[in-house]
Amino acid sequence: MKIPKIVLAGLVCSFSSFAVDSARAADLHHLPAAAALVASLSQEIEEKLTAGSDAEKGLLNQELARYKEGRNGMKTDEAADKWFQLFKKCFNYSLEQNRGDFYSYGYGEIPEKTKAAPKFNDLLEIIPAPETWNTIAEKMKKEKAENSRAALGMKIACVIIDMLQGDRKAVAVSLEQMRENIPDGLGMKEYALQAIEEIRTELRGAEIAGNLDDVKGNFAALLKFYTKKPAFQQRVKIPDLSGLPEPEVRSLILEALLISGLELEISPENPSKSLVRQIILENIDKVTRPLWQLVNSDQDVLLFEALDKKFPEAVNEPQQNLPFGMNQSNYNISEYSAGGDKDYQRAMARHHYLTGLLGAGRIEEALKVAGNLPDSSHTFAMFSNLDRQMPDSLTADVLLKFEQEILGKKPAVDLWSALVRHASLAGTSAEQEIRSFIEKYLASHPDFTPANFKPRKAYIELLLAIDEIDLAIEQIRIFLAAEDTNVENRKLLAREQHELAVKLALLGRSLKKAELIEESVAAVLKAIPLSDLWGNHRGREFEKYLAVLAQNGLGAQAVEIIKAVISISAGQAGRAGLSEFSEASLQFDDLLSRLALVYYLSGEYEQILDLAKTAPWWNVSDIAEKLTGYKNFAYSHNDYPEADVNVAFPCMLARALISSGRKSEASMLLKAYLLENSFDDLAYRLLVEVEGSAVLKWLETLYELDRFEERPLIWKARILLEEGKLPEAEEAIRLALKIDPTDGEQKAGDRVLGYKVLADVLRARGKNDDAKFFDEVVASVRLAEEGDRISWLGMRKRSLEIYERASNLFIDAYCIQWRLAEKLYASGRKAEAEKHYEIAFERMPEQFGRMASLCFGCEGVFNRKLSKTVAQRILERLANAEKPKPQVFFLLGLLKEAQDLDLEAYRAFKRAVEMDPDYLDAWKKLADISRQIFLPASQIDELNLKLLELDPMQRRFSFNPRGFVSYARIWQVFEKARASAQDLPQTLFRFEATAARIDRIEKQVPGMRGRMHMFLESRQKNLLWPLLSQNQVVQKILSFTSYTLR
Repeated sequence: MKIPKIVLAGLVCSFSSFAVDSARAADLHHLPAAAALVASLSQEIEEKLTAGSDAEKGLLNQELARYKEGRNGMKTDEAADKWFQLFKKCFNYSLEQNRGDFYSYGYGEIPEKTKAAPKFNDLLEIIPAPETWNTIAEKMKKEKAENSRAALGMKIACVIIDMLQGDRKAVAVSLEQMRENIPDGLGMKEYALQAIEEIRTELRGAEIAGNLDDVKGNFAALLKFYTKKPAFQQRVKIPDLSGLPEPEVRSLILEALLISGLELEISPENPSKSLVRQIILENIDKVTRPLWQLVNSDQDVLLFEALDKKFPEAVNEPQQNLPFGMNQSNYNISEYSAGGDKDYQRAMARHHYLTGLLGAGRIEEALKVAGNLPDSSHTFAMFSNLDRQMPDSLTADVLLKFEQEILGKKPAVDLWSALVRHASLAGTSAEQEIRSFIEKYLASHPDFTPANFKPRKAYIELLLAIDEIDLAIEQIRIFLAAEDTNVENRKLLAREQHELAVKLALLGRSLKKAELIEESVAAVLKAIPLSDLWGNHRGREFEKYLAVLAQNGLGAQAVEIIKAVISISAGQAGRAGLSEFSEASLQFDDLLSRLALVYYLSGEYEQILDLAKTAPWWNVSDIAEKLTGYKNFAYSHNDYPEADVNVAFPCMLARALISSGRKSEASMLLKAYLLENSFDDLAYRLLVEVEGSAVLKWLETLYELDRFEERPLIWKARILLEEGKLPEAEEAIRLALKIDPTDGEQKAGDRVLGYKVLADVLRARGKNDDAKFFDEVVASVRLAEEGDRISWLGMRKRSLEIYERASNLFIDAYCIQWRLAEKLYASGRKAEAEKHYEIAFERMPEQFGRMASLCFGCEGVFNRKLSKTVAQRILERLANAEKPKPQVFFLLGLLKEAQDLDLEAYRAFKRAVEMDPDYLDAWKKLADISRQIFLPASQIDELNLKLLELDPMQRRFSFNPRGFVSYARIWQVFEKARASAQDLPQTLFRFEATAARIDRIEKQVPGMRGRMHMFLESRQKNLLWPLLSQNQVVQKILSFTSYTLR
């Protein structure tokens, strides 16, 4: 359907006005509050700011820019001196302005773009080479300060520069001098002194020798270390102590119990768990705090009862006193919820207690405990994941009986959806029994009050699962037709109706019933004005819904829905007192992207260009500032991304530019986008369409920048194939498949593209039988993706049939075998599931590369006990083969990690990188698991440095140094990466209306542009300050500097 331009014009007008007109609900107008605010304050703000120190800030920014440009040509002493003089000017300016944020993490390199005053992070990003750092530190330490505040600020800089050099002794000296200069009379002084003492303790560190086999010595050293730390809660994981004599284990655990504030953790799979439990039970009188986190399995019934008796639940449990300026989350103190349980950890422990009672046949006791809980207790919600972690002692029949008994007496508890999922574990007869149970309840409760939403939705869920699709759709329609005169109930009802209307359309797409898609529109438009949808319109499901409308000729209706959402959001913002300076919180730019998607899928490309130029709510001035943040978009498995409906905005804009004949601009945009998002096949497809074989050299450069991304090689092979260069094409595609043969992180429709290209190459070379094999691989994955879409919508039985067909096409695909095993297990067919688990684990090592993501639906590969048992049997056999692949040890490490055997996991990952030094996935896991074992901080940081050298742009990991890491080495890695990096253009396509609006706001409130860019700039990982600011020592210093420097 053609979308009229007048719709776009009306929408842009709506964006500009930012409010709701009661006379014309379809249009947006200025919110009186925001308009009045801007009108009354604009003159006053401008007078104050223009009378201030804009000129001085501008000069400082210019000096920073000149220094950055010329520092490489300076001699060592000159570079150090000029940097130090710049530091003094910026620091003194901050003191003069009484600003406390000089050391806080700001806007990256924003000063080159805005009027914001330079801060320490900006200076750090232009610091000269490491050989100057010692000279800079000496100059700082010799500098005479005018007052204690200036002296404190200088000592903070000394600590940070000493940290850069990895000089532990110098940091300790600077800390002592910093402590002496904290001004009196500050509310933060006590906390600042306390933080400094914590840092000094951190510097001493646990005396861990690094002998991984000395579990007793290392754990004892860790406990000794924590006895010196302040009495705030610290989490310590109890290692596998099963190799020690029982008296030694008892001694260690008793010592740990006596350390104030120490939160002990132990996995239920840890071989020491039963002994630790026994020791605590025998010494319950020595326990001074409720150790709820240790109650984490059905075997902990006695432990829960002992703790519950000693620490009965208080009616008004007080929050622990914390240091000034800190809150609960800073110290991992027991979480409080608003859902009926003041202590979330107690709720979790109670959940395990109930499963233990049920597994032991103590059903009446379990019913009594559950019956005394408030309806909103988190304990009930925790049953929803029990189908994945069902204890051996508990059967599905017993669980279903318990849940029915509870729901019969307490229908408002959050157990309905869990009841449906657990019914599938017990088989068809149980599903029919639960169906009758829910139907009986709904027959006696026909109204649509909020208390009945969960059972009605659970009924729909059950009908979809057992393939009663028509009846499920009928129930959705009944729900959508419901009304409620109570205002508050109507809001809740509208939220549920919005969700179900979207589901109806997505069902219509999968079932190829266009009438369901069209039917959903009226229901969504009805729900939007009645409900608080701030979160709903941001979800991927809503985006997918709009795409489905556009793909089915309902683009104009999709635009009306977007307009309605913006109208309501603007009204809610006005009632909340937000102004146009808070537009980022409304995420109108997300809605603009969704609108662009509707035009894109409707083929109205010129409208995308108009939208980009005329809409004032993009929050950035140019598309060059909107090229990041798309990786999570593609890697977000939980919402099932699909290539044909989840499209990044830069690709939409590029298509619009191509369509209008502006191919050169499109090419520049696509290359800049791919430098940041080298996984996006649509961008490659568009770029090849524009440049053809001329892009080959650029693709080779892109691959050299990131040797763990296979996409440039795949598209290189595609171009070589089209040019008839078949040997070269086969060489390129086989190299791509070595990197990541499964490409499980790609969106549905883009997966196994490498196999598709290989099949085409082999066919062109006359190898038809080989080509047919890979054709079947691709066909089976596409069929499995259809099953994923069906499964995602809840049609479990139907998806199982599709997975079985996919398996028949290509039995060796581990991802399909895994999907099939999971669905069989969920249907109670465990023996059949085990066979498919076996095939999956046999094939996994062959289908993993150095950078391979588990396929969609396989993320919980080691969650079930059955899958872990099968994996142990298969992987250990493969590890003992004559020539095992490094991937076997990588997978074995994942298994051991899931079994809480951290030391064994570490050794497995280490074996993998010894066999293949460039195995990035294994290095990542090695670095992760190293934090769970007794490895010195220096060795942990060495692992992270290796990762940084393999992936200097940190596309696949986030470098988080713990201790005195070699920042000089980091600096060198970054400098090398910068030297080989492709410069991104500063401008690619200007959002004209937004740029004008940002300029106006910046004139009114200088620095606002910086705040609008903050989150975009913070992702620049090839900068020193983001890394340094994550260091535990630096973090503690920064936690109080903003107060002490004011």
